Amino acid sequence: EVGLTFEKVGLFDQAAERYQQALSLAKELDEPMLLATGDLYLANVAWFQGNYQTAFQLLSQADKKAELANDPQLRIMVKNTRGLIYWTLNDTDKGLLHLHDAVTLSRSSNIQTELASSLNNLGLIYRQRDDHATALDYFQQAKTLDESLKSQWGLGYDHRNIGISLLALGQLEEAEAHFLKAEQISADINNVINWVKALLELGNVNKALLRPDQALGYYER
Repeated sequence: EVGLTFEKVGLFDQAAERYQQALSLAKELDEPMLLATGDLYLANVAWFQGNYQTAFQLLSQADKKAELANDPQLRIMVKNTRGLIYWTLNDTDKGLLHLHDAVTLSRSSNIQTELASSLNNLGLIYRQRDDHATALDYFQQAKTLDESLKSQWGLGYDHRNIGISLLALGQLEEAEAHFLKAEQISADINNVINWVKALLELGNVNKALLRPDQALGYYER
């Protein structure tokens, strides 16, 4: 949990160090669920740092251990991370394959938090394919779920993603409103990564609205 907290504020080396400590303890306990979690979290750090081969290796290990532990939530998280790495690598076909699997398993296991994440991730793939209407639909489904779950973390991403789709569709004022919500929510919970991205998008939408001074202010922040 300490490692996750470091990860959420963008301190990846410190996160990896804590995950390695946790994995050592998990090995002593010989606990598949904890071992799978450690591999999954280290895969995330490897992905964020651009070490894709290491990330895929760790995900394969995590998936085998999650299957041993009979833990559907971990398996969904593995599928989501795989899908997102393929998204990063611009292989949208493979990304969609893993993310649709994640949605199916989330629904069959009735794990609403993972379903919200999986829907959001599917939206990212369709956005990458320039299918902004389909992306918007998935992002709005995720937002509805995150509202019911009262997930501020999820809503910060939902609002930013909805805003990006609306910006691409030329609905600038509506997009700006969602970016403002994303910025406020992420600032409130100190989700630095999404906060910075929301400020960037506020710069982009103000530039599109021909407000260069406001755009510059957001870019500088």
